[in-house]
Amino acid sequence: MGGESASAEADFFSCVRLGDMEGAADHLARETVDVDCTDSSSSGGGATALMVSAMCGHADMASMLLSVGAQVNLQDEVNGWTALMQAVFYAHRPVS
Repeated sequence: MGGESASAEADFFSCVRLGDMEGAADHLARETVDVDCTDSSSSGGGATALMVSAMCGHADMASMLLSVGAQVNLQDEVNGWTALMQAVFYAHRPVS
């Protein structure tokens, strides 16, 4: 993975964590990231953006990611959990 791609993914995941819909949508529209890319940061655990939005309780972000084709059945590298499992674990009912 090139440095530019890694930087775009890091920025994309930052947008998702913060609930920055405009920033995340911009990355997806410009195709700088894949909607199902995984967070490769030391704390990311291989989570997808949909999983991160579920963990953070960003229901609108989760809806947007689903609308552009995010896969719901992917599992993280740490626990093998899906986005739904993350939402339930973190008690974010609106996301689940």
